[in-house]
Amino acid sequence: MTDIELIKNNAAIGSKIACALSAQEKPTTTAIKSIAEARRVTIVGGAAVDIISQSDTIVPGSSNSHVGHIMMNEGGSTRNVAECLGRLGLGKDVTFVSGIGDDDKQIFVKNSLDRVGISTDGLCVKQGERTAAFTGVLDKNGDFFCGVADMAVLEYIPREHLDMFKFWNSQVLILDSNIGTETLEYLLSRSAHVQHVIYEPISQEKSERILSKDFLGQLTCFKPNMIQL
Repeated sequence: MTDIELIKNNAAIGSKIACALSAQEKPTTTAIKSIAEARRVTIVGGAAVDIISQSDTIVPGSSNSHVGHIMMNEGGSTRNVAECLGRLGLGKDVTFVSGIGDDDKQIFVKNSLDRVGISTDGLCVKQGERTAAFTGVLDKNGDFFCGVADMAVLEYIPREHLDMFKFWNSQVLILDSNIGTETLEYLLSRSAHVQHVIYEPISQEKSERILSKDFLGQLTCFKPNMIQL
């Protein structure tokens, strides 16, 4: 799946969620208090800085550096979904939870959420760790050639941090495979009453995490692409 296709896919997910939320009855004053504790959509997963390089001369087996251009963008599959919802005016309905480091990159991530009205309260800052980053290389057609993901900061999110946002009372819970097995197990164990639990497998290497234990049976939507299958 190319970078453009990923963007379109995330936008499609955001639009579907937005339509579902808009179709529901407006909350009463009593319901608003509940939403303030647990927003209707809780998203737990990757927030990262994407560094994308593209060159017209890249070919398989090449061991040289190549002339091209390099772009730095906000990334992370679930962060992208949160941004889509924010751009659709639904930021107050969304809680986005992720882990970030205490480096300069975390400012880049926070600013990307602030711009679209998504609260940064859900970001768990980990001292001495690196904010997640992805380096991807595209060929002359814009197709994905290779990449390296540094996502260790996302593996574990403390239970006490997750509990602050009462995710189990949300209507939609969106997860990705950047979060490790321990965090995933905890989230799913408390999500029996969540109407929609959506899982994004991210990569072939990480897609097998959902097959551990009985995780797959606890989802309402599992959306791998052909490579991840």
